[in-house]
Amino acid sequence: MWDEKVSIYRAAIKAGLLKSRYKTHWGIVLTVTTGERRLKTLLEKTAAVGGRRGFWFTTMDELKTQGVFGKIWQRSNEVVKSRAEERPPGMAPIKWSILDSIGDRRGDE
Repeated sequence: MWDEKVSIYRAAIKAGLLKSRYKTHWGIVLTVTTGERRLKTLLEKTAAVGGRRGFWFTTMDELKTQGVFGKIWQRSNEVVKSRAEERPPGMAPIKWSILDSIGDRRGDE
């Protein structure tokens, strides 16, 4: 079911719906889930169907303690990167802030 949702989001972007409706060519899908185990499952499923930088995930606990602008978000493309780099199991995930996406959009560091 989740992989179908990701595929629909990706198809909408490829079809130019963001561009025609919101005058932008990119977006971020924010997902808040119940816990670490579910978060990992969603990250894996999203990466498996091609979802990358535009899919960000966190847990309700992190959202409550740090707020929406905290460095609480994990991106599904990090799953793909960590596989390619053969990062050791148990290594802390890279976390992002929504404000980091502003730099990504403009190409800033």
